[in-house]
Amino acid sequence: GGNMVHWFIHERAHRFNAAVAQCSLMPKQLRQNGICATRKIPVWIGVGEKDWTPVDGRQRQERMRDLYLAEGHRVEFRVFPKMSHRWPREFNDELWAWMQAA
Repeated sequence: GGNMVHWFIHERAHRFNAAVAQCSLMPKQLRQNGICATRKIPVWIGVGEKDWTPVDGRQRQERMRDLYLAEGHRVEFRVFPKMSHRWPREFNDELWAWMQAA
């Protein structure tokens, strides 16, 4: 899931134009050492307001956002109201528009 998105950005950013990570954790190595991607790509990070995985899900997503921003990536960060650990379909059109503009 989302964890692999972060790893792919770290390892293979040259193969992607943008990335979306929803309700994910960042691998420990990246949290400690940084993203260190070969190029900067736009990243959409989303989390449900009521996400239960992990307990501090929103705070972890905010730390990931801050890591990407510190390394110069463009970041779209969303907290989805009333959502738990799933993707809210009502944001599909907005996500596709963001990806097309990326």
